[in-house]
Amino acid sequence: MIRHRPNLMHDPSPNLSPKQRKALILPSLSSPVADTQGTRHARDIGKGGRGVESARKFTVSKSFPEMSIGFLVNCLVFVIDKLYKKRPYARFYVLETVARVPYFSYLSVLHLYETLGIWRKADRLKVHFGQAWNEHHHLLIMESLGGNRRFLDRFLARFTALIYYWVIVLLYMLSPRHAYYFSQLVEEHAYHTYDNFVRRNAAKLKQLPAPIVAINYYRDGDLYMFDQFETSRRSYKHRPTINNLYDVFVCIRDDEAEHVTTMIACQDPETQTTFTSSSRRL
Repeated sequence: MIRHRPNLMHDPSPNLSPKQRKALILPSLSSPVADTQGTRHARDIGKGGRGVESARKFTVSKSFPEMSIGFLVNCLVFVIDKLYKKRPYARFYVLETVARVPYFSYLSVLHLYETLGIWRKADRLKVHFGQAWNEHHHLLIMESLGGNRRFLDRFLARFTALIYYWVIVLLYMLSPRHAYYFSQLVEEHAYHTYDNFVRRNAAKLKQLPAPIVAINYYRDGDLYMFDQFETSRRSYKHRPTINNLYDVFVCIRDDEAEHVTTMIACQDPETQTTFTSSSRRL
């Protein structure tokens, strides 16, 4: 039975005072604040240390499609970096809106294949839905921090997401491996963006409270789909520590690293028969 979960869609983070709300927009990607606290780094995630450091396992020799995908991702990253250099939370909002789209595309195509009787793989559906659910909560966190306040930011994020959805749908139908590679590059960028932000703004983030939506998801809320997107690290035996905004961004960063690992695993031809969600391996 699924326990009642608080409505997270319109969380205005009421636990923050006006002064704290103003402080939420102060951290900048260029702030030279070192991350002095030991954190769960992506290279340590998963059996055998698989993570972002192994992101080229199946793409050492790049083909023309892979180089083209890399070029498109670099263009997208360049635009986002220029537009949101001094507005990190708006940047994260756009990034999370776009980053979750491929999982919608995968699910759409997989449901189509299953409806037509072409292919059925429940574990892959479960993992991709778990990924979408995880990214959904990342987006809610960024919205609670004010990342979606400006209309232009919302328009840019949603317009880009709409185009991205159909691009990945077509690419996934033509070549699932390249569609997963596309997502791998986007998630790698997300991981490094959050990692730099955490390292440079650790002191400020540790002084700010965690948004309620983050506490509900990572610490106190229902366990529904909490770790189904993981394919390398074992499921959480306990909740991660969420004492402040720093802890929230550490969790989000590590989630992105796991998304990278999952996208790498999906590119392996053997996963057609061996791919399982984390709950099946316990």
